[in-house]
Amino acid sequence: MFSKWPSKSQWLQFFKVLDKKEKIAFLVFAVLAFSSFFFLVCSFYLKNTRIVPAYGGVHIEGLIGQPRFINPIFAPLSDVDRDLTGLIFSGLMKYDILGNLVQDLADCQVKEQGRVYECVLRQDIFWHDGQRLTLDDVIFTLEIIQDPVFKSPLWPKWLGVKIEKISEQTIRFILPAPSASFLENLTLKILPRHIWRNISHKAFHLASYNLRPVGSGPYKFREIKKDELGRIEVLSLIANPQYFRGKPFISEIDFLFFRNEQELVKAAHQGQITGFSLCPLNPANAFGRNWQIHFLVLPRYFAVFFNPQEAKVFQDINVRQALNYAVNQQEIIAYLFHKQGQKVSSPILPEIFNFSAPQKIFEPNLEKARELLEKAGFHKENPLRFSLSTVDHPQLRETAYLLKKQWQAVGVEVEINIYDIVELKREVIRNRNFQSLLFGQILSAIPDPFVFWHSLQRRDPGLNLAIFDNNRADFLLERARQTLNQTARREKLEEFQNIVIEQAPAVFLYNPYYLYLVSRTIKKPEMELIITPAERFTNIEEWYIRTRRIWH
Repeated sequence: MFSKWPSKSQWLQFFKVLDKKEKIAFLVFAVLAFSSFFFLVCSFYLKNTRIVPAYGGVHIEGLIGQPRFINPIFAPLSDVDRDLTGLIFSGLMKYDILGNLVQDLADCQVKEQGRVYECVLRQDIFWHDGQRLTLDDVIFTLEIIQDPVFKSPLWPKWLGVKIEKISEQTIRFILPAPSASFLENLTLKILPRHIWRNISHKAFHLASYNLRPVGSGPYKFREIKKDELGRIEVLSLIANPQYFRGKPFISEIDFLFFRNEQELVKAAHQGQITGFSLCPLNPANAFGRNWQIHFLVLPRYFAVFFNPQEAKVFQDINVRQALNYAVNQQEIIAYLFHKQGQKVSSPILPEIFNFSAPQKIFEPNLEKARELLEKAGFHKENPLRFSLSTVDHPQLRETAYLLKKQWQAVGVEVEINIYDIVELKREVIRNRNFQSLLFGQILSAIPDPFVFWHSLQRRDPGLNLAIFDNNRADFLLERARQTLNQTARREKLEEFQNIVIEQAPAVFLYNPYYLYLVSRTIKKPEMELIITPAERFTNIEEWYIRTRRIWH
Protein backbone atom coordinates (compact mmCIF):
# COMPACT_ATOMS: atom_id res chain seq x y z
CA MET A 1 0.00 0.00 0.00
CA PHE A 2 1.32 3.41 -1.01
CA SER A 3 2.09 5.70 1.89
CA LYS A 4 2.47 8.75 -0.35
CA TRP A 5 1.33 9.75 -3.88
CA PRO A 6 4.37 10.53 -6.14
CA SER A 7 5.22 14.18 -6.41
CA LYS A 8 5.27 16.12 -9.68
CA SER A 9 9.07 15.88 -9.91
CA GLN A 10 8.90 12.14 -9.36
CA TRP A 11 6.29 11.76 -12.15
CA LEU A 12 8.65 13.62 -14.46
CA GLN A 13 11.27 10.93 -13.84
CA PHE A 14 8.85 8.22 -14.94
CA PHE A 15 9.98 8.00 -18.59
CA LYS A 16 13.68 8.05 -17.61
CA VAL A 17 13.40 4.66 -15.89
CA LEU A 18 11.71 3.05 -18.93
CA ASP A 19 13.59 1.62 -21.86
CA LYS A 20 12.49 2.26 -25.48
CA LYS A 21 10.17 -0.77 -25.76
CA GLU A 22 8.53 0.03 -22.43
CA LYS A 23 7.97 3.63 -23.51
CA ILE A 24 6.32 2.51 -26.77
CA ALA A 25 4.17 -0.03 -24.94
CA PHE A 26 3.13 2.56 -22.38
CA LEU A 27 2.18 5.12 -25.05
CA VAL A 28 0.18 2.53 -26.99
CA PHE A 29 -1.75 1.47 -23.91
CA ALA A 30 -2.26 5.11 -22.91
CA VAL A 31 -3.69 5.97 -26.33
CA LEU A 32 -5.94 2.90 -26.24
CA ALA A 33 -7.14 3.77 -22.75
CA PHE A 34 -7.85 7.39 -23.70
CA SER A 35 -9.61 6.33 -26.92
CA SER A 36 -11.73 3.80 -25.06
CA PHE A 37 -12.65 6.38 -22.45
CA PHE A 38 -13.51 8.94 -25.14
CA PHE A 39 -15.59 6.37 -27.04
CA LEU A 40 -17.47 5.36 -23.88
CA VAL A 41 -18.19 8.99 -23.03
CA CYS A 42 -19.42 9.74 -26.57
CA SER A 43 -21.46 6.56 -26.67
CA PHE A 44 -23.04 7.35 -23.31
CA TYR A 45 -23.83 10.89 -24.49
CA LEU A 46 -25.36 9.77 -27.79
CA LYS A 47 -27.42 7.00 -26.17
CA ASN A 48 -28.79 9.28 -23.48
CA THR A 49 -29.52 12.34 -25.60
CA ARG A 50 -31.71 13.04 -28.63
CA ILE A 51 -31.67 15.58 -31.44
CA VAL A 52 -34.34 18.30 -31.29
CA PRO A 53 -34.96 21.42 -33.37
CA ALA A 54 -33.08 24.59 -32.41
CA TYR A 55 -33.91 28.21 -33.16
CA GLY A 56 -32.16 30.00 -35.99
CA GLY A 57 -31.48 29.88 -39.71
CA VAL A 58 -32.92 31.54 -42.82
CA HIS A 59 -35.21 29.98 -45.43
CA ILE A 60 -35.26 31.64 -48.87
CA GLU A 61 -38.39 30.97 -50.92
CA GLY A 62 -38.54 31.69 -54.65
CA LEU A 63 -41.85 32.85 -56.18
CA ILE A 64 -42.94 33.82 -59.68
CA GLY A 65 -44.80 37.13 -59.74
CA GLN A 66 -45.17 40.12 -57.45
CA PRO A 67 -47.03 40.68 -54.18
CA ARG A 68 -49.82 43.21 -54.36
CA PHE A 69 -52.37 42.55 -51.61
CA ILE A 70 -50.95 40.83 -48.52
CA ASN A 71 -54.45 41.23 -47.21
CA PRO A 72 -56.96 38.43 -46.46
CA ILE A 73 -59.75 40.40 -48.14
CA PHE A 74 -58.08 40.31 -51.57
CA ALA A 75 -55.39 37.57 -51.28
CA PRO A 76 -57.43 34.84 -53.06
CA LEU A 77 -56.81 36.71 -56.33
CA SER A 78 -53.11 35.74 -56.36
CA ASP A 79 -51.07 32.71 -55.27
CA VAL A 80 -48.19 35.01 -54.27
CA ASP A 81 -50.45 37.09 -52.02
CA ARG A 82 -52.05 33.96 -50.59
CA ASP A 83 -48.63 32.48 -49.70
CA LEU A 84 -47.63 35.60 -47.77
CA THR A 85 -51.03 36.13 -46.17
CA GLY A 86 -51.02 32.57 -44.84
CA LEU A 87 -47.73 33.16 -42.99
CA ILE A 88 -48.59 36.59 -41.60
CA PHE A 89 -52.26 36.17 -40.65
CA SER A 90 -54.34 33.54 -38.80
CA GLY A 91 -57.90 32.28 -39.22
CA LEU A 92 -60.52 30.83 -36.90
CA MET A 93 -59.81 27.43 -38.51
CA LYS A 94 -56.88 26.03 -40.50
CA TYR A 95 -55.84 22.93 -42.41
CA ASP A 96 -53.43 20.37 -40.96
CA ILE A 97 -50.79 18.44 -42.92
CA LEU A 98 -53.40 15.84 -43.96
CA GLY A 99 -55.76 18.46 -45.36
CA ASN A 100 -58.16 18.17 -42.40
CA LEU A 101 -59.83 21.19 -40.83
CA VAL A 102 -58.61 21.91 -37.29
CA GLN A 103 -59.01 24.83 -34.89
CA ASP A 104 -56.66 27.78 -35.09
CA LEU A 105 -57.74 31.03 -33.40
CA ALA A 106 -60.96 29.47 -32.12
CA ASP A 107 -62.76 26.27 -31.21
CA CYS A 108 -65.72 26.05 -33.62
CA GLN A 109 -68.75 23.77 -33.30
CA VAL A 110 -71.63 22.86 -35.62
CA LYS A 111 -75.12 23.33 -34.21
CA GLU A 112 -78.75 23.01 -35.30
CA GLN A 113 -77.91 20.46 -37.99
CA GLY A 114 -75.52 22.74 -39.84
CA ARG A 115 -77.63 25.90 -39.74
CA VAL A 116 -75.63 27.50 -36.91
CA TYR A 117 -71.90 27.55 -36.18
CA GLU A 118 -70.41 28.86 -32.93
CA CYS A 119 -66.76 29.72 -32.29
CA VAL A 120 -65.02 30.44 -28.97
CA LEU A 121 -61.96 32.63 -29.46
CA ARG A 122 -58.66 31.90 -27.68
CA GLN A 123 -57.55 34.53 -25.18
CA ASP A 124 -53.78 34.33 -25.79
CA ILE A 125 -53.59 35.92 -29.24
CA PHE A 126 -51.81 39.17 -30.03
CA TRP A 127 -51.24 41.18 -33.17
CA HIS A 128 -47.65 41.71 -34.28
CA ASP A 129 -47.77 45.24 -32.85
CA GLY A 130 -48.62 43.88 -29.39
CA GLN A 131 -52.36 44.61 -29.26
CA ARG A 132 -54.75 41.81 -28.33
CA LEU A 133 -56.84 40.14 -31.04
CA THR A 134 -60.55 40.16 -30.15
CA LEU A 135 -63.90 39.25 -31.66
CA ASP A 136 -64.23 42.87 -32.76
CA ASP A 137 -61.44 42.14 -35.24
CA VAL A 138 -63.30 39.07 -36.50
CA ILE A 139 -66.58 40.97 -36.93
CA PHE A 140 -64.80 43.89 -38.62
CA THR A 141 -63.16 41.56 -41.15
CA LEU A 142 -66.46 39.88 -42.00
CA GLU A 143 -68.30 43.19 -42.31
CA ILE A 144 -65.71 44.32 -44.85
CA ILE A 145 -66.16 41.10 -46.86
CA GLN A 146 -69.97 41.31 -46.76
CA ASP A 147 -69.95 44.93 -47.95
CA PRO A 148 -69.98 44.78 -51.78
CA VAL A 149 -68.26 48.17 -52.14
CA PHE A 150 -64.98 46.53 -51.09
CA LYS A 151 -65.26 44.01 -53.95
CA SER A 152 -63.73 41.10 -52.04
CA PRO A 153 -63.63 37.83 -54.01
CA LEU A 154 -64.81 36.17 -50.78
CA TRP A 155 -68.13 38.05 -50.84
CA PRO A 156 -70.21 35.18 -52.38
CA LYS A 157 -69.15 32.77 -49.62
CA TRP A 158 -70.54 35.05 -46.92
CA LEU A 159 -73.67 36.20 -48.67
CA GLY A 160 -76.68 35.89 -46.34
CA VAL A 161 -74.65 34.78 -43.29
CA LYS A 162 -75.79 36.52 -40.10
CA ILE A 163 -73.13 37.24 -37.46
CA GLU A 164 -73.91 37.53 -33.73
CA LYS A 165 -71.51 38.34 -30.88
CA ILE A 166 -72.72 36.18 -27.98
CA SER A 167 -70.03 37.22 -25.49
CA GLU A 168 -66.51 38.67 -25.46
CA GLN A 169 -65.17 35.27 -26.57
CA THR A 170 -68.08 33.63 -28.44
CA ILE A 171 -69.39 34.41 -31.92
CA ARG A 172 -72.28 32.79 -33.77
CA PHE A 173 -72.85 32.40 -37.51
CA ILE A 174 -76.43 31.81 -38.68
CA LEU A 175 -76.66 30.47 -42.22
CA PRO A 176 -79.59 30.97 -44.62
CA ALA A 177 -79.59 27.18 -45.16
CA PRO A 178 -77.73 24.26 -43.54
CA SER A 179 -74.24 23.68 -44.91
CA ALA A 180 -71.83 20.82 -44.27
CA SER A 181 -68.90 22.77 -45.73
CA PHE A 182 -69.24 26.12 -43.95
CA LEU A 183 -66.32 25.33 -41.62
CA GLU A 184 -64.03 25.97 -44.57
CA ASN A 185 -65.24 29.57 -44.68
CA LEU A 186 -63.76 29.94 -41.21
CA THR A 187 -60.22 29.46 -42.54
CA LEU A 188 -60.53 33.13 -43.53
CA LYS A 189 -57.61 35.14 -42.12
CA ILE A 190 -58.53 37.97 -39.76
CA LEU A 191 -57.63 41.67 -40.22
CA PRO A 192 -56.65 44.00 -37.32
CA ARG A 193 -59.51 46.44 -36.81
CA HIS A 194 -57.32 49.06 -35.13
CA ILE A 195 -55.16 49.26 -38.27
CA TRP A 196 -57.86 49.30 -40.96
CA ARG A 197 -60.99 50.83 -39.39
CA ASN A 198 -60.25 54.43 -40.51
CA ILE A 199 -59.39 53.49 -44.10
CA SER A 200 -62.25 54.08 -46.55
CA HIS A 201 -63.27 51.54 -49.16
CA LYS A 202 -61.85 53.82 -51.87
CA ALA A 203 -58.42 53.78 -50.22
CA PHE A 204 -58.50 50.12 -49.16
CA HIS A 205 -56.76 48.87 -52.30
CA LEU A 206 -54.12 51.61 -52.07
CA ALA A 207 -53.27 51.43 -48.35
CA SER A 208 -49.58 50.86 -47.52
CA TYR A 209 -50.61 48.08 -45.11
CA ASN A 210 -51.33 45.90 -48.16
CA LEU A 211 -47.56 45.53 -48.54
CA ARG A 212 -46.53 46.20 -44.93
CA PRO A 213 -49.08 44.05 -43.12
CA VAL A 214 -49.73 43.61 -39.41
CA GLY A 215 -51.07 40.15 -38.62
CA SER A 216 -51.20 37.50 -35.89
CA GLY A 217 -49.55 34.58 -37.68
CA PRO A 218 -46.24 32.76 -37.13
CA TYR A 219 -44.21 35.32 -39.10
CA LYS A 220 -44.30 39.09 -39.18
CA PHE A 221 -43.29 41.62 -41.78
CA ARG A 222 -39.73 42.95 -41.61
CA GLU A 223 -38.84 44.82 -44.80
CA ILE A 224 -39.20 45.14 -48.56
CA LYS A 225 -36.35 45.74 -51.01
CA LYS A 226 -37.09 47.14 -54.48
CA ASP A 227 -35.03 47.67 -57.61
CA GLU A 228 -34.60 51.03 -59.34
CA LEU A 229 -37.84 50.50 -61.27
CA GLY A 230 -39.86 49.91 -58.11
CA ARG A 231 -40.21 46.17 -58.62
CA ILE A 232 -40.09 44.18 -55.38
CA GLU A 233 -37.01 41.96 -55.29
CA VAL A 234 -37.06 40.71 -51.69
CA LEU A 235 -39.68 40.63 -48.93
CA SER A 236 -38.42 39.53 -45.52
CA LEU A 237 -40.40 38.03 -42.64
CA ILE A 238 -39.13 37.24 -39.15
CA ALA A 239 -40.40 34.77 -36.57
CA ASN A 240 -43.17 36.06 -34.31
CA PRO A 241 -41.99 35.47 -30.70
CA GLN A 242 -45.58 36.00 -29.44
CA TYR A 243 -47.16 33.45 -31.77
CA PHE A 244 -49.78 31.56 -29.75
CA ARG A 245 -48.60 28.16 -31.02
CA GLY A 246 -45.01 28.90 -30.06
CA LYS A 247 -42.21 30.83 -31.70
CA PRO A 248 -41.20 29.27 -35.06
CA PHE A 249 -37.78 27.60 -35.17
CA ILE A 250 -36.67 29.24 -38.42
CA SER A 251 -35.73 32.83 -37.59
CA GLU A 252 -36.32 34.43 -40.97
CA ILE A 253 -38.03 33.72 -44.29
CA ASP A 254 -36.98 35.78 -47.30
CA PHE A 255 -39.10 35.75 -50.45
CA LEU A 256 -37.33 36.36 -53.77
CA PHE A 257 -39.53 37.24 -56.73
CA PHE A 258 -38.86 36.14 -60.32
CA ARG A 259 -40.44 36.99 -63.67
CA ASN A 260 -40.71 33.45 -64.98
CA GLU A 261 -39.92 29.79 -64.30
CA GLN A 262 -36.60 29.95 -66.16
CA GLU A 263 -35.26 32.60 -63.77
CA LEU A 264 -36.59 30.63 -60.80
CA VAL A 265 -34.92 27.38 -61.87
CA LYS A 266 -31.64 29.19 -62.57
CA ALA A 267 -31.68 30.69 -59.05
CA ALA A 268 -32.28 27.22 -57.58
CA HIS A 269 -29.30 25.74 -59.46
CA GLN A 270 -27.12 28.63 -58.28
CA GLY A 271 -28.11 28.09 -54.64
CA GLN A 272 -29.85 31.47 -54.27
CA ILE A 273 -33.04 29.93 -52.87
CA THR A 274 -33.88 27.00 -50.57
CA GLY A 275 -37.50 26.41 -51.58
CA PHE A 276 -39.70 26.79 -54.67
CA SER A 277 -42.58 25.22 -56.61
CA LEU A 278 -42.83 23.82 -60.10
CA CYS A 279 -45.75 22.61 -62.11
CA PRO A 280 -44.30 19.69 -63.46
CA LEU A 281 -40.70 18.68 -62.81
CA ASN A 282 -38.94 18.63 -66.17
CA PRO A 283 -36.20 15.94 -66.13
CA ALA A 284 -34.03 18.36 -68.11
CA ASN A 285 -33.69 20.49 -64.99
CA ALA A 286 -31.97 17.59 -63.16
CA PHE A 287 -32.13 18.78 -59.56
CA GLY A 288 -29.58 16.92 -57.46
CA ARG A 289 -29.46 15.24 -54.08
CA ASN A 290 -29.45 18.54 -52.21
CA TRP A 291 -33.18 18.90 -52.85
CA GLN A 292 -36.19 17.17 -51.33
CA ILE A 293 -39.03 16.85 -53.85
CA HIS A 294 -42.56 16.71 -52.43
CA PHE A 295 -45.28 15.49 -54.82
CA LEU A 296 -48.38 17.09 -53.33
CA VAL A 297 -52.01 16.54 -54.32
CA LEU A 298 -54.52 19.36 -54.62
CA PRO A 299 -58.29 18.65 -54.88
CA ARG A 300 -58.61 19.92 -58.46
CA TYR A 301 -59.14 18.68 -61.98
CA PHE A 302 -58.85 19.95 -65.53
CA ALA A 303 -61.55 19.12 -68.05
CA VAL A 304 -63.13 20.12 -71.35
CA PHE A 305 -66.63 21.50 -70.74
CA PHE A 306 -69.18 21.35 -73.59
CA ASN A 307 -71.57 24.26 -74.08
CA PRO A 308 -74.76 22.95 -75.75
CA GLN A 309 -76.18 26.47 -76.00
CA GLU A 310 -73.34 27.76 -78.20
CA ALA A 311 -72.81 24.50 -80.12
CA LYS A 312 -76.04 22.57 -80.71
CA VAL A 313 -74.04 19.43 -81.60
CA PHE A 314 -73.31 18.98 -77.89
CA GLN A 315 -77.00 18.46 -77.18
CA ASP A 316 -76.50 14.95 -78.58
CA ILE A 317 -75.24 12.54 -75.90
CA ASN A 318 -73.66 10.39 -78.63
CA VAL A 319 -71.35 13.25 -79.58
CA ARG A 320 -70.37 13.95 -75.98
CA GLN A 321 -69.64 10.29 -75.25
CA ALA A 322 -67.74 9.84 -78.54
CA LEU A 323 -65.40 12.71 -77.64
CA ASN A 324 -64.78 11.05 -74.27
CA TYR A 325 -63.90 7.70 -75.84
CA ALA A 326 -61.48 9.41 -78.25
CA VAL A 327 -59.34 10.94 -75.47
CA ASN A 328 -56.34 9.19 -73.93
CA GLN A 329 -55.64 10.92 -70.60
CA GLN A 330 -52.58 8.80 -69.75
CA GLU A 331 -50.91 9.81 -72.99
CA ILE A 332 -51.43 13.49 -72.14
CA ILE A 333 -50.13 13.04 -68.57
CA ALA A 334 -47.04 11.17 -69.78
CA TYR A 335 -46.21 13.77 -72.43
CA LEU A 336 -46.99 16.99 -70.53
CA PHE A 337 -46.26 16.09 -66.91
CA HIS A 338 -43.69 13.28 -67.26
CA LYS A 339 -46.22 10.97 -65.52
CA GLN A 340 -46.36 13.35 -62.53
CA GLY A 341 -50.12 13.50 -62.26
CA GLN A 342 -53.33 11.54 -61.84
CA LYS A 343 -55.95 10.60 -64.40
CA VAL A 344 -59.35 12.11 -63.52
CA SER A 345 -62.63 10.39 -64.38
CA SER A 346 -65.08 12.05 -61.99
CA PRO A 347 -66.14 15.53 -60.77
CA ILE A 348 -65.80 14.49 -57.09
CA LEU A 349 -62.25 13.05 -57.18
CA PRO A 350 -63.06 9.74 -55.42
CA GLU A 351 -59.37 8.76 -55.23
CA ILE A 352 -58.70 11.81 -53.01
CA PHE A 353 -61.82 11.83 -50.85
CA ASN A 354 -62.20 8.06 -50.45
CA PHE A 355 -65.47 7.83 -52.37
CA SER A 356 -66.36 4.78 -54.42
CA ALA A 357 -65.07 4.79 -57.98
CA PRO A 358 -67.65 5.68 -60.64
CA GLN A 359 -69.68 2.87 -62.18
CA LYS A 360 -68.61 3.93 -65.66
CA ILE A 361 -65.23 5.20 -66.88
CA PHE A 362 -64.49 6.27 -70.46
CA GLU A 363 -61.43 4.28 -71.48
CA PRO A 364 -59.83 5.14 -74.87
CA ASN A 365 -61.75 3.34 -77.61
CA LEU A 366 -61.45 4.85 -81.08
CA GLU A 367 -63.80 2.33 -82.71
CA LYS A 368 -66.50 3.10 -80.16
CA ALA A 369 -65.96 6.84 -80.72
CA ARG A 370 -66.36 6.49 -84.52
CA GLU A 371 -69.47 4.34 -84.04
CA LEU A 372 -71.13 6.97 -81.81
CA LEU A 373 -70.22 9.78 -84.21
CA GLU A 374 -71.75 7.83 -87.08
CA LYS A 375 -74.88 7.36 -84.99
CA ALA A 376 -75.01 11.15 -84.48
CA GLY A 377 -74.68 11.72 -88.24
CA PHE A 378 -71.02 12.69 -88.42
CA HIS A 379 -68.61 10.97 -90.80
CA LYS A 380 -65.81 11.64 -93.29
CA GLU A 381 -68.05 13.60 -95.66
CA ASN A 382 -69.71 15.48 -92.77
CA PRO A 383 -67.11 15.81 -89.97
CA LEU A 384 -67.90 17.13 -86.52
CA ARG A 385 -66.50 20.67 -86.12
CA PHE A 386 -66.29 22.87 -83.03
CA SER A 387 -63.96 25.33 -81.30
CA LEU A 388 -62.00 24.77 -78.10
CA SER A 389 -61.15 27.79 -75.91
CA THR A 390 -58.55 27.88 -73.17
CA VAL A 391 -56.15 30.17 -71.29
CA ASP A 392 -52.71 31.15 -72.53
CA HIS A 393 -50.81 28.85 -70.21
CA PRO A 394 -48.08 26.45 -71.49
CA GLN A 395 -49.63 23.25 -70.19
CA LEU A 396 -53.22 24.09 -71.11
CA ARG A 397 -52.14 25.32 -74.53
CA GLU A 398 -50.27 22.06 -75.19
CA THR A 399 -53.18 20.03 -73.80
CA ALA A 400 -55.49 21.73 -76.30
CA TYR A 401 -53.27 20.75 -79.23
CA LEU A 402 -52.91 17.18 -77.96
CA LEU A 403 -56.70 16.92 -77.71
CA LYS A 404 -57.03 18.28 -81.23
CA LYS A 405 -54.66 15.57 -82.47
CA GLN A 406 -56.50 12.80 -80.59
CA TRP A 407 -59.90 13.94 -81.88
CA GLN A 408 -58.54 14.20 -85.43
CA ALA A 409 -57.91 10.44 -85.23
CA VAL A 410 -61.71 9.90 -85.27
CA GLY A 411 -62.40 12.53 -87.91
CA VAL A 412 -63.20 15.52 -85.65
CA GLU A 413 -61.99 18.99 -86.66
CA VAL A 414 -61.19 21.41 -83.82
CA GLU A 415 -60.36 25.12 -83.93
CA ILE A 416 -58.33 26.28 -80.92
CA ASN A 417 -58.82 29.74 -79.40
CA ILE A 418 -56.23 30.97 -76.86
CA TYR A 419 -56.97 33.87 -74.47
CA ASP A 420 -55.08 35.59 -71.69
CA ILE A 421 -56.59 34.86 -68.29
CA VAL A 422 -58.24 38.26 -67.84
CA GLU A 423 -59.96 38.16 -71.23
CA LEU A 424 -60.94 34.52 -70.78
CA LYS A 425 -62.70 35.22 -67.48
CA ARG A 426 -64.27 38.52 -68.55
CA GLU A 427 -65.32 37.83 -72.15
CA VAL A 428 -65.50 34.04 -72.47
CA ILE A 429 -66.42 32.44 -69.14
CA ARG A 430 -68.59 35.21 -67.74
CA ASN A 431 -70.76 35.33 -70.89
CA ARG A 432 -70.43 31.58 -71.58
CA ASN A 433 -69.08 32.66 -74.96
CA PHE A 434 -67.47 29.36 -75.95
CA GLN A 435 -68.40 26.10 -77.68
CA SER A 436 -66.07 24.04 -75.52
CA LEU A 437 -63.72 25.18 -72.78
CA LEU A 438 -60.53 23.64 -71.39
CA PHE A 439 -60.27 24.85 -67.81
CA GLY A 440 -59.69 23.75 -64.21
CA GLN A 441 -61.91 23.55 -61.13
CA ILE A 442 -60.82 23.33 -57.50
CA LEU A 443 -62.76 21.51 -54.81
CA SER A 444 -62.28 22.04 -51.08
CA ALA A 445 -61.39 19.88 -48.08
CA ILE A 446 -65.11 19.17 -47.69
CA PRO A 447 -66.04 18.61 -51.35
CA ASP A 448 -69.10 20.57 -52.45
CA PRO A 449 -69.53 20.46 -56.26
CA PHE A 450 -72.77 22.49 -56.06
CA VAL A 451 -71.28 25.67 -57.56
CA PHE A 452 -69.78 23.72 -60.49
CA TRP A 453 -72.73 21.50 -61.46
CA HIS A 454 -76.07 22.74 -60.07
CA SER A 455 -78.40 24.18 -62.72
CA LEU A 456 -78.74 27.44 -60.75
CA GLN A 457 -75.03 28.01 -61.36
CA ARG A 458 -75.29 28.03 -65.18
CA ARG A 459 -74.98 31.82 -65.30
CA ASP A 460 -72.25 34.07 -63.95
CA PRO A 461 -71.10 34.23 -61.17
CA GLY A 462 -71.90 30.51 -61.03
CA LEU A 463 -69.28 28.10 -62.35
CA ASN A 464 -71.44 25.50 -64.08
CA LEU A 465 -69.29 25.73 -67.22
CA ALA A 466 -70.96 22.75 -68.92
CA ILE A 467 -74.42 24.40 -68.58
CA PHE A 468 -75.39 21.09 -66.95
CA ASP A 469 -79.07 20.73 -66.13
CA ASN A 470 -80.36 17.56 -64.48
CA ASN A 471 -83.14 17.53 -61.89
CA ARG A 472 -81.89 14.44 -60.06
CA ALA A 473 -78.35 15.80 -59.92
CA ASP A 474 -79.67 19.12 -58.55
CA PHE A 475 -81.59 17.30 -55.82
CA LEU A 476 -78.53 15.24 -54.81
CA LEU A 477 -76.27 18.32 -54.69
CA GLU A 478 -78.75 20.22 -52.54
CA ARG A 479 -79.13 17.35 -50.10
CA ALA A 480 -75.38 16.62 -49.98
CA ARG A 481 -74.42 20.17 -49.00
CA GLN A 482 -77.03 20.19 -46.23
CA THR A 483 -76.26 16.73 -44.83
CA LEU A 484 -73.84 16.44 -41.89
CA ASN A 485 -73.94 12.64 -41.85
CA GLN A 486 -70.82 11.62 -43.76
CA THR A 487 -72.18 8.27 -44.97
CA ALA A 488 -75.39 9.80 -46.32
CA ARG A 489 -73.42 12.63 -47.92
CA ARG A 490 -71.04 10.20 -49.59
CA GLU A 491 -73.91 8.15 -51.03
CA LYS A 492 -75.52 11.26 -52.57
CA LEU A 493 -72.27 12.48 -54.12
CA GLU A 494 -71.49 9.02 -55.52
CA GLU A 495 -74.91 8.87 -57.18
CA PHE A 496 -74.36 12.39 -58.53
CA GLN A 497 -71.00 11.41 -60.02
CA ASN A 498 -72.55 8.48 -61.89
CA ILE A 499 -75.23 10.75 -63.41
CA VAL A 500 -72.62 13.24 -64.61
CA ILE A 501 -70.37 10.59 -66.15
CA GLU A 502 -73.26 8.87 -67.94
CA GLN A 503 -74.46 12.20 -69.37
CA ALA A 504 -70.87 13.17 -70.36
CA PRO A 505 -71.23 16.98 -70.25
CA ALA A 506 -67.42 17.20 -70.07
CA VAL A 507 -64.24 15.26 -70.73
CA PHE A 508 -62.39 14.88 -67.42
CA LEU A 509 -58.66 14.87 -68.02
CA TYR A 510 -56.07 15.05 -65.23
CA ASN A 511 -54.86 16.45 -61.94
CA PRO A 512 -51.12 17.27 -62.14
CA TYR A 513 -49.12 16.97 -58.93
CA TYR A 514 -48.07 20.15 -57.22
CA LEU A 515 -44.29 19.87 -56.84
CA TYR A 516 -42.57 21.60 -53.96
CA LEU A 517 -38.77 21.45 -53.79
CA VAL A 518 -36.98 22.35 -50.58
CA SER A 519 -33.34 22.17 -49.57
CA ARG A 520 -32.26 19.19 -47.48
CA THR A 521 -30.94 21.67 -44.92
CA ILE A 522 -34.59 22.31 -44.00
CA LYS A 523 -36.52 19.72 -42.03
CA LYS A 524 -40.27 19.96 -42.46
CA PRO A 525 -43.38 17.86 -41.73
CA GLU A 526 -44.50 15.51 -44.47
CA MET A 527 -47.90 16.35 -45.95
CA GLU A 528 -50.24 14.53 -48.28
CA LEU A 529 -53.11 16.77 -49.36
CA ILE A 530 -53.04 20.55 -49.61
CA ILE A 531 -56.14 22.55 -50.46
CA THR A 532 -54.27 25.46 -52.06
CA PRO A 533 -50.53 25.93 -52.76
CA ALA A 534 -50.30 28.23 -49.72
CA GLU A 535 -51.03 25.23 -47.48
CA ARG A 536 -47.53 23.90 -48.18
CA PHE A 537 -46.57 26.21 -45.30
CA THR A 538 -48.99 24.51 -42.92
CA ASN A 539 -47.21 23.98 -39.57
CA ILE A 540 -44.39 26.28 -40.70
CA GLU A 541 -43.63 26.87 -37.02
CA GLU A 542 -42.42 23.25 -36.82
CA TRP A 543 -39.93 23.53 -39.70
CA TYR A 544 -36.32 23.86 -38.61
CA ILE A 545 -32.76 24.19 -39.90
CA ARG A 546 -30.60 24.00 -36.80
CA THR A 547 -30.57 21.23 -34.19
CA ARG A 548 -29.31 20.58 -30.68
CA ARG A 549 -29.09 17.60 -28.32
CA ILE A 550 -30.96 17.26 -25.04
CA TRP A 551 -30.89 14.57 -22.35
CA HIS A 552 -33.68 12.00 -22.35
